[in-house]
Amino acid sequence: MQAALQRRRGRFGQCYPLLIGGREVTTGRELASCNPAHPSDVVGRVASAGPAEALAAVEAAQRALPGWRHTPAGERADLLRRTAALLERERDELAALQVFEVGKHWREADADVCETIDYLSYYADEIERLTTTIDVLAGRLAARGQS
Repeated sequence: MQAALQRRRGRFGQCYPLLIGGREVTTGRELASCNPAHPSDVVGRVASAGPAEALAAVEAAQRALPGWRHTPAGERADLLRRTAALLERERDELAALQVFEVGKHWREADADVCETIDYLSYYADEIERLTTTIDVLAGRLAARGQS
């Protein structure tokens, strides 16, 4: 915990661009995120989006939709599990960020990260369970000559 807090402190003030369609976007406008316990501590700065960036994000999502729509359920479940594993590896760093950015106690911040990991795993399992159920029902309907 202490090491993660120190590492995070060492990155105070860092600037983070927007990510739109897989590209980093800077806007010349920034929002500062300050530590509520010490408002003079700028935890980080993020590029501020305006209408043009919001429109670009919607357009990027629309372009990605056809590919995502046809992504098999197993691949979606794998993506959720890989994300859970990444969060698990970065657990202390993510909790430290919450300590500084929103003023959470360490245990509460850690619990939030763990809950997110659990949700990702749960939904990965649910995707596979529901897909199996749908496949079984579709097979039964097909066997009866219905669609």
